[in-house]
Amino acid sequence: MDIHIEFGPFKTRYHMGLVGARFRASVERFISDVLVAQTDEGCSAAQGKVVAEVNEDRFCGPRSLVRDNFDFDLTLSFASGPATFKSRLRYRDGGLTAVRGFSTYLWTQDRVAERERQTAAIEAICDEVLDGGKPKPCPICQAPLEVVNVPAMFNVQCSKECFVYNFHRDPESGDCLHGHFFMNDP
Repeated sequence: MDIHIEFGPFKTRYHMGLVGARFRASVERFISDVLVAQTDEGCSAAQGKVVAEVNEDRFCGPRSLVRDNFDFDLTLSFASGPATFKSRLRYRDGGLTAVRGFSTYLWTQDRVAERERQTAAIEAICDEVLDGGKPKPCPICQAPLEVVNVPAMFNVQCSKECFVYNFHRDPESGDCLHGHFFMNDP
């Protein structure tokens, strides 16, 4: 596999010292052992960028909780097409793990298409509920959905937390003002 990763730029002495041969080898191992391992095909190339979450000396003290966190933006090349990985990983003890709230999920073209299908199904269910219909089960896991449909808010979520679809509404007109749509990585 041909790997071209741009590291940095780093402004801190801490990161300049940390991102050496051992760190770079850990990134290459992570790509092959974690990302490529999620597919059934070989990867011909990986390219992208790795930067520190924080890039100032004041955040790199010995008790810092964030100095070892890095943002990854990678594209991997497969015969079936490109796959993307965007996440925040922590480097500790020579290895990389996802920071809380982030994942190690590789978005292949098939996975993106499946997510788009799921999102469309969720939107269709929400539209149906807004039109007075009964909610169907979660299109991801088939669990029951929890619905709140009151003048100031519209909320539909999977009881197993696959997704949350939430909009605040104008209580008088019922118009959606702003909202949120969250889905966990599979």
